[in-house]
Amino acid sequence: MLRRAVGGPNIAAASSVWVLTMNSTRFQARIVVVLAFFLVSCVALGQEDKPMETDLCSLVAHPKQFNKKRVRVNARVESAVIEGGTWLEDASCKPHAVELSVPNSIRTHPEEHPDFKALDDAIRLLGNLGTVGKKITATFTGEFTSHSKRPRLVLTLEKVEDLDVKIEKPRSRMQAPASTDTVDTTTGTTSDDPAACDAKAGAEVVAEPIAAEFVFN
Repeated sequence: MLRRAVGGPNIAAASSVWVLTMNSTRFQARIVVVLAFFLVSCVALGQEDKPMETDLCSLVAHPKQFNKKRVRVNARVESAVIEGGTWLEDASCKPHAVELSVPNSIRTHPEEHPDFKALDDAIRLLGNLGTVGKKITATFTGEFTSHSKRPRLVLTLEKVEDLDVKIEKPRSRMQAPASTDTVDTTTGTTSDDPAACDAKAGAEVVAEPIAAEFVFN
């Protein structure tokens, strides 16, 4: 005669419940681990994407430390339109400078990059052509690279912020004395001599405006 095992069905049911509970707990634990990994990855990517806040003098003093890093610096812009080239300066570490390079993707489509266009217009269209007689400062974001050959230090532009343009007042010319006894040492004539006036007039040259689409390399 077969006997029913005492509590047999109850034990089997309890075991099934326990197994299901363990599987559910493991599944939830896996979800927590995946979510934690995802959050850590997002934070890491966000930190890598954020540029390093620094200053121009630090780039000049420690170029290897910042080589191939995205940086954000505030600096003054200087540009020689005729000779070509645009660079960034800081009064605290002159005469050292960092070359400003603009990628073709930005330079050839300025309408898509209003921050760059505002900078280019400030250099070319406001006041004198170039940066003579102007003080142009801004905050620049881009990749900094250090090279063994010139240009040694380069910032490849990504973004321009906080653009500030000031037109400097021209210096007043000193008036020549009216005395007829004063001799111009460069021409050998007196100040009231017509020849002296002609010589000075001939020495003054007015520069014609130069057409230039962009002043950046």
